[in-house]
Amino acid sequence: MKKIYHNVHFLPIIIAVALAVLIVGSGIFWWSKQNQTDTVAPPSLQTGMVQYQSPAGFRIDYPVNWRLSSQIDEYGSMKEAQRVGGNYFQIFSYSEIDADENPGAPVPANKLKIEIYVLLQPH
Repeated sequence: MKKIYHNVHFLPIIIAVALAVLIVGSGIFWWSKQNQTDTVAPPSLQTGMVQYQSPAGFRIDYPVNWRLSSQIDEYGSMKEAQRVGGNYFQIFSYSEIDADENPGAPVPANKLKIEIYVLLQPH
């Protein structure tokens, strides 16, 4: 009997440890769910995006209702394009008509123009 009575003293400790593990585990699970980020598909997989594949070996995605003008594509190589200053491309959020009406005018406040120069690394 003493043996059974002696083991009963460990019962509250076992219950306390089990409850602590349950509470901590539940807290960790809840915290991980709260801090979980949703996975977003890359823009090229979203609707309304198109992709420009550069002869320099990179890709860029931009909205389908924007337009792209690439000087790079007009040359046989990146080296040639860079030598003559044609190593850039532009992405516009406004139409060619808007740009042609006022050449050299600043970009309208509610529009975007992105101009990117691509440089070869010296060897």
